[in-house]
Amino acid sequence: MRIETDRLCLRELTSDDLEALFAVLGDREALYNWPKIFTREEVAGWIERSQASYEKHGHGLWAVVLKSTGECIGDCGIVLQVVEGKEERELGYHLQKKHWGNGYATEAGAACMEFAFRSLKRDRIISLIMPHHTKARGVAERLGMRVEREVQWKAAGAHLVHVITREEYERSADEGSRGRPVRPGVAPATHSNAAAPQSGGGRGEGPSGARPPLAEFHLHLEAALSWGAYVDFLRSDGAVPPVPEDLGRGRAPWLESAAPFADFEAFRTPWQTHILPVLKQPGMYARWVRASVRWLAGLGVRYAELNVGGPVIDKLELPFEETARSIADAFREAERETGVRLRFFLGLKRGLDPSLNARLLERWMAATNGAIHGVDLHSYEQDGPCRDQKPAYELARSAGLHLRTHAGEHAGPEEIRDAIDLLGVESINHGVRAVEDPGLVRELAARRIPLHVCPTSNVLLGVAPTLREHPLRRLLEAGVVVTLNSDDPLLFGTDVRREYEIAAREMGLGEAEMGVLHENARRCSESVQGRPSLLP
Repeated sequence: MRIETDRLCLRELTSDDLEALFAVLGDREALYNWPKIFTREEVAGWIERSQASYEKHGHGLWAVVLKSTGECIGDCGIVLQVVEGKEERELGYHLQKKHWGNGYATEAGAACMEFAFRSLKRDRIISLIMPHHTKARGVAERLGMRVEREVQWKAAGAHLVHVITREEYERSADEGSRGRPVRPGVAPATHSNAAAPQSGGGRGEGPSGARPPLAEFHLHLEAALSWGAYVDFLRSDGAVPPVPEDLGRGRAPWLESAAPFADFEAFRTPWQTHILPVLKQPGMYARWVRASVRWLAGLGVRYAELNVGGPVIDKLELPFEETARSIADAFREAERETGVRLRFFLGLKRGLDPSLNARLLERWMAATNGAIHGVDLHSYEQDGPCRDQKPAYELARSAGLHLRTHAGEHAGPEEIRDAIDLLGVESINHGVRAVEDPGLVRELAARRIPLHVCPTSNVLLGVAPTLREHPLRRLLEAGVVVTLNSDDPLLFGTDVRREYEIAAREMGLGEAEMGVLHENARRCSESVQGRPSLLP
């Protein structure tokens, strides 16, 4: 049996995996929730029992192997348990501590869950987790599982039974909704003992049916986590939850409403209540960078241009030079750790005095020692026209930075024209209202100026009435270079892989159009990097 995901391979355990498993099962810190650690002899018995389960049940705990190195880092799989007299299939995993925090448990668990429902035809899957084991509970929540009840589990005491049924799994997979990626970062699984490989239904896939690696060009660092990853971050990194009663929810509380953002001020509210109080804590901004990039890596993102809010450090009254430097250092560390190629765009603020934005850029450049790759202009377009910020953009150009701005979202085509003609930007974040000016659309297409579009964001903020009425298809048909992006995943309950799924499923884009979107992302990542893309 063999299952492959974006980064992992799951295969049957052999005696050659003894030392790799002993590094987990013999580690007191890694196995802190167990009553005892294992000897090497006991690990050998563990492997033998797993092999017997393959023969008897067609499943068991499988070796988790990193594709990049061939290294076994632990196990994950489906095991038979008897809970209160009833047979259950449990999703379990054990990973070496040095590999924690990379999203491997979620990625491997999602693949095993798919195998259990699609190949084993199970009706439900459980996970038995101690109430205080917050990391494991966070993984279960990200996989779409819910707490069913508490049981006394053998001699280990109280455990929570987390469960997901086949119906819940299929609904989450089909709808791709509620901000809970059931199978994040998982490539179509190939099972040697299954009736047929699962293709993933073709949603968000390239022309070959494979799920390709992705790029993000329009992503705000301060909201670059899913709700589940945000909750896990609060629990694991020692942050004080701003609203503790919210953390048990399956998705962001503001998304419970059918129309969560009545206006732009309503959109700003979660920033004030759920993001800024966390980032205000000492050292938390840099930790947030690393957590965000690990989450992106788990989705299969291989290239990301992250917008960092320039005025946020001062707004939070944090020490400027120290915090800016720590953010830049965290970018470099996260890139080395995950292999995701990162680019740092500094977000200036609309409506701010132009000289203050220029001064803000100077301070960031001095503090980050060449880490900044480009500038952007954030916030509500009605706060002030982009033309006012020409001095800051001239400074950025003289420093050799890439130039971009948010435009054509809440303001019309004229704001896009000003951004191109007066600021000299190379790309536009949003830009969807260009369709109101056919001449501008032709110019964008002819000059190959990319629009980094975010459909879910546009619908939730009222820029487009529905996904079906979103102008994405019209822009593509006109030859405009368009990429798909997530904008603010935490706030909008989406991610870039889901945006591709939405484009195919809900916006009606065909295989050829999806291929164009992927090719646009590849070419844009090449042009900004100045070297070959990481995307195929």
